[in-house]
Amino acid sequence: MKISKYIILLVIAVGGTTLGWQIMQIEEPKPSSHNHGHASHDSDEHSEEHSDHDNHGDEHDHQHATNKLQHSNDDLDMSNMQMKDGHRHDDEQNHDEHEHEKAHTEKTRINQDSAINAGIVIATATGKEIQPKRLFPGEIAFNRNRVAHVVPRLSGVVVAVFKNEGDVIKKGEVLAAIDSRELASLKGNYMANKKRLELAKITYQREEKLWKDRKSAEQEFLNAKQVLRESEIELEVSAQQLRSIGFSEKLLASIAKEKSPPTRLFIYAPQDGTVVNKHITLGESIGENDNIYTIADLTKLWGKITIYADDISNIRKGQKVLVSSDALNIETEGDIDFISSQIDEKSQSVAARVNIPNPKGTWRPGLFVNVEVIFNHTHAKVAVPKSAIQTLEGEQVLFIVDHNDYKAAPVELGLADKHWVEVLSGLSVGQQFVAENSYLIKADIGKANATHDH
Repeated sequence: MKISKYIILLVIAVGGTTLGWQIMQIEEPKPSSHNHGHASHDSDEHSEEHSDHDNHGDEHDHQHATNKLQHSNDDLDMSNMQMKDGHRHDDEQNHDEHEHEKAHTEKTRINQDSAINAGIVIATATGKEIQPKRLFPGEIAFNRNRVAHVVPRLSGVVVAVFKNEGDVIKKGEVLAAIDSRELASLKGNYMANKKRLELAKITYQREEKLWKDRKSAEQEFLNAKQVLRESEIELEVSAQQLRSIGFSEKLLASIAKEKSPPTRLFIYAPQDGTVVNKHITLGESIGENDNIYTIADLTKLWGKITIYADDISNIRKGQKVLVSSDALNIETEGDIDFISSQIDEKSQSVAARVNIPNPKGTWRPGLFVNVEVIFNHTHAKVAVPKSAIQTLEGEQVLFIVDHNDYKAAPVELGLADKHWVEVLSGLSVGQQFVAENSYLIKADIGKANATHDH
């Protein structure tokens, strides 16, 4: 029992000694770490503080550990600040470089003599009366009121072709000839009815005389009169059948005297114009409704205009327009004479048209054109020639002049006519700007940019 107590006391004593040593290890700093941490700092100016530190080692060691942690945190914060400052410095530098590059791209300097020699014209911004126009796509088309489709009206075989595409013809000219058995039948019927009428007239005149002389009954006179009326009707019906296929009164009168075969049908031009299509060849068998010729009057055409829904309210009948072709370098004026009442579902547009006189044949159907609709005159507070506007880095600009400095100023444009455009912002009344040959300024800026890039 006593031996067990001794063993317990021994274990407690050994455990206490070990615990105490571990506590001393934590509280007592290593001399080498302490000396290394402050050697250079104490050697020059703080020898007395070093002596006090020896006397109060424990307190100073605790303060040193705290200061070291604080220094580490300060170093981390300083590193973060330097990193942020570095990014901010880079951003500011990039921004400054961008501003420098932008300023470089938008400005140039040209001395007065060089500008004059180059033909650069400077003007002072002011207001102006302009006649605004709106541009719409268009196409030249046939005037459908002046187009004729020629059909033979009887079937037959083509025996002669007298006119071809491109021929200019007059109304009544012979276009072609066909042989038709139907025509022979119609002519024969007409001539027979004409003979019957002549005979009926003779009979009527004889019976009328006999009745007046009381040598025949009244009934015979009335019968002769009825036959005469029937013969007149039959002749008129047969004549109308011939008129329906193009026979005039002159042709009807000449049937008995004509030398051509009774089967010969001549096709005549129904109007003045130009043959724009021909679908007939020699020896071809054609039907009564076949379109063998298309004749158009090319001296009067249409300009078809496509007007989108947003602009419908600004367009009205009678409005003046300017029709132009870049391909043919021609233009003409007219006015809108038709606006469709129906909107196209797919394109959300309406069709309009303008009459185009074409006495010299310069306009051709199918040609794409620009149609400028002309609005009423308006006063622009600031207006410049269209030649003054240039495109620089995707923006519309003009060049403001300050002594020998030429600076690109972005502008917002408004209404325009053929030569002038309204400036809504970017240029004030009284400012000087390049009015002519502004492209030279743009080229000089581009040249400076190329030099700057290299």
